[in-house]
Amino acid sequence: MRYLRQTGREVIVFAPDIAPPMVDDTPVVALPSLGMSVAPETRLALPHPMVVQRLNDFKPDLIHLFSPALLSVSGMLYGRQNHLPVIANYQTDVPAYARAYG
Repeated sequence: MRYLRQTGREVIVFAPDIAPPMVDDTPVVALPSLGMSVAPETRLALPHPMVVQRLNDFKPDLIHLFSPALLSVSGMLYGRQNHLPVIANYQTDVPAYARAYG
């Protein structure tokens, strides 16, 4: 995010409601979330109508999904409906996760 902002790009982040309101001068939209029974420290943000409202106000030219999960559905649909490119990356060590939570 810091690099994007340093190069003049605007960024907005949607995250679970435990997130701080700003990260590296980037606004964070806190959304209702659920804890996972197998990993209570991990929160999953839920799709919410506020996502569409904030994205309409922000007018993105790209949607980037981190660790696609529940909230990502909102981003994918918004991108499709507004003909925007959507990229995603998954940042979970799946083999370690499987060993730990099997």
